[in-house]
Amino acid sequence: MSKSEMLNDYYFDELLAMFDEYGDINDPTKERVEEVYADEIEEE
Repeated sequence: MSKSEMLNDYYFDELLAMFDEYGDINDPTKERVEEVYADEIEEE
């Protein structure tokens, strides 16, 4: 996604939320625990 696409397709407040989430996902110091049930796992 280019900068112009990002700025034209998203509102400013959405960009801030997206950047915050991206930072959380890529934070190596943050431990993430996610529960997944067998019926939620998709087979390829």
